[in-house]
Amino acid sequence: MEMDTAAACAEGLSRAQAQLAELIPLEAQRTLLNRALTMQPSLAGLRQLAALEVRASHVCAAAELLRQIPRYLWTEAGPSTDWHDQMRLSLTSLGCDLPEPSPPSNRLVIAFAFPPFATASGNVMARRIEADGGKVDVISNDMSGRERIDRTFYGAIAPLIGQHIVLNSENWPARSAAFSDFADKAQAAVASGLFGRTHYPEVRSRAMWAQSHFAAAAVLAAGRADRWVAEFSDPCRLDLHGQHAAAPADDAWLERIGIADLLRQRGHAVPQGRSLMYWVEYLPFCLADRIIFTNEVQRDVMLSQAEDSVELRARASGVAEVIAHPEPGARILSALPMPKPVRGSIWIGYFGNCNPRRGLSTLLNALSALPEDLRGAVQLHLHGPEPEGLRALIRQLDIVPMVRVHPPLDYLEALARMRTMDWLFVNDTSSTGAFGVTPFLPSKLADYRSAARPILALAEPGGPLSQAPLPPGSLCVNMGDEDALRDVMGQIAASGRESLQS
Repeated sequence: MEMDTAAACAEGLSRAQAQLAELIPLEAQRTLLNRALTMQPSLAGLRQLAALEVRASHVCAAAELLRQIPRYLWTEAGPSTDWHDQMRLSLTSLGCDLPEPSPPSNRLVIAFAFPPFATASGNVMARRIEADGGKVDVISNDMSGRERIDRTFYGAIAPLIGQHIVLNSENWPARSAAFSDFADKAQAAVASGLFGRTHYPEVRSRAMWAQSHFAAAAVLAAGRADRWVAEFSDPCRLDLHGQHAAAPADDAWLERIGIADLLRQRGHAVPQGRSLMYWVEYLPFCLADRIIFTNEVQRDVMLSQAEDSVELRARASGVAEVIAHPEPGARILSALPMPKPVRGSIWIGYFGNCNPRRGLSTLLNALSALPEDLRGAVQLHLHGPEPEGLRALIRQLDIVPMVRVHPPLDYLEALARMRTMDWLFVNDTSSTGAFGVTPFLPSKLADYRSAARPILALAEPGGPLSQAPLPPGSLCVNMGDEDALRDVMGQIAASGRESLQS
């Protein structure tokens, strides 16, 4: 309901700006648009703001906005660069020297979630592109209304991208019509000859979001790619509690798009009546030339499911690789803003979803258990979406002076802020024993490691996080061992008091 209200208010402000464009000063229009973008970020609003900056002859501001907006948009007529080309003409006429648009690349990346939208999955894919080297073309989706827009990160990775089209499919994670619509448009974009190449030696996709694998399979089935590299962030057909996802796949679409025929040609069965998330795993297991998992437990869980045949599991195991989430590389790190030096108490940083029900309450309880003489020596900084009830819990625990709650940061600013912390906190996703050992590994760990700060990890025993290499001085505490976490927090606070006194 809050999202709907924000969207309605943002749409009203944007509409007011458009209707009053000739009646109110440009600066007032700019204020209306920026408020709309704050309440409900959207690519359409960002394009409006860039056009407004051109009208106001704010050349540098307009050029910087243009760097953050992918060149290709999906229209009823297919891929289009009309808006981007018109902006380039306008800026050039104002004396702005812009680089020439990049030509198509030899590799295609399909990532439903990708910058400029602020998602962990999109940021991982961007880092993977940087780590692999060379340029890629990208197909992603317009996630306006679903995710924040990062106003800085896309410009930093733009040199890694040849051509990039943003499709306009439904942002729904488990609905067959949303999956098929994105895949249909991705296949049509490649086939059109208006975007990128009509054939790629390699297509790469990453789930989550799972639509990416459907689109890559569709491109492969159409003969538009030779090889497929499929990456998984987490198990798909089983949820956090080990239950099978129930949303059904569209069997008729799989036939129509040619995926079912490709499976038969390669000697694989075409099951009927299975779930969407079953197919998200089944397609790469049958068709991908490389399957990338982020940790061994995840690989073993996904490749040992009884409903898969022995032959299928053997085939998938033969092309499986375990490659950890990539850390930010030199290009990304060179774009970081200058961090502000830390003064005073020991700072512990957390970046991500600030939901107490996802393990954060254990850390807050450990803070509340500190004796009075240590409370001023440590401060917890939470950066991320603030759930309802968080501040009330902080007040209830009587730790208000010890906790600072910050809004989500753009990715580059978050990386810079991590480097100002004395400690970084990461907690496992509890799978409530559904998998025996959790197969989930937080992607933020790669960002934390790049900051070279000690990490305080709250990990499931035997899970990937408990076995992951951590920077020198780091500490790992078993989930559920609140006494151990309180002891560790006391040690950290005591070291902070000593540094304050020295």
